[in-house]
Amino acid sequence: MEAANRTDDFDNTHVLPLTISLGVIGILGNGLVCVTIYRARFMHNPTNYLIIHLAFADLLVCSTQVAFQDSFFPDTKSMFLCIFFSREILVWFSILLSSMGIMSVTIERYLAIVHPLHYPRYSTPRRLWLAVAGMWFSATVFSALHVVLPSQDLAQTDCLFPGKLGLHSPVIRAGVAINSFMYLCPMSCLFYCYFKIILNLRRGAHRQRRDRNHAPANELLGAQRRVAVVLAIVATAYIILWLPVLLGNVFITLDVGSANEFLFKMFRWTTILPVINSIINPVIYAFKYKEFQRGVKEAVLPWCFNRRHRVATANDVIALG
Repeated sequence: MEAANRTDDFDNTHVLPLTISLGVIGILGNGLVCVTIYRARFMHNPTNYLIIHLAFADLLVCSTQVAFQDSFFPDTKSMFLCIFFSREILVWFSILLSSMGIMSVTIERYLAIVHPLHYPRYSTPRRLWLAVAGMWFSATVFSALHVVLPSQDLAQTDCLFPGKLGLHSPVIRAGVAINSFMYLCPMSCLFYCYFKIILNLRRGAHRQRRDRNHAPANELLGAQRRVAVVLAIVATAYIILWLPVLLGNVFITLDVGSANEFLFKMFRWTTILPVINSIINPVIYAFKYKEFQRGVKEAVLPWCFNRRHRVATANDVIALG
């Protein structure tokens, strides 16, 4: 009980306000990415379709992190609501969907750069829709595992949220084991794909230095390199920001730090990192992705100004009667 009370006090004072603030920023940033790619016709290609899916998944991460806070839900006697909210199924669904989204854009770039001859066969609209459907189905299945986690806590009369269960709860231990596995899989995929991409781009750079007359091929290689760099930064941010979460999960599983105040607070701060990971991608696009910058300038800003002008004109007409 002491750990649970300590969790409530620390979360309500420090973690909760920061999580909500970051979540709102992430909703706005990822919403901008979705609107930009949707409205900018020249951005309608397989890479950007997967980027808009990743942005939507990150928007869900930020939304659920804001909505699913222990303080927002009173204790309930309903078993369904208790399982649905206390196990934070939608939170884990959105996080898993975001992780798979990062994997999908990485694999798409891997196929385009390392296997360009096979790329057109894999980048058809039908295969993209199947890939997106597969990600949603997989995220649903893995997040549903949180429903069947072993727990003696559901036998109690009160609905207990993860922050109130304590580090020794089987719900927490089983959950961190699943989540650690779901982090290691995308991380391994990212390492392998970008290792192969870097090797391929280096070979292309050597060929570029030898054959300076093939301007179209060199321009294509340069464009591929720029997109690969942007997505590599996104993948690196994912790995760096999720690594403390993984280490915290390992320490919780090994029962390290449950009695140490400093380590306990460090573990609680790691819960903010998934939100930071979801809000950082639009920032990366804004500073590094030239196509996204062009999309905002040509498709979003004129649309906003025209919309404001139409509203003002309509109000003037109504006023004149």
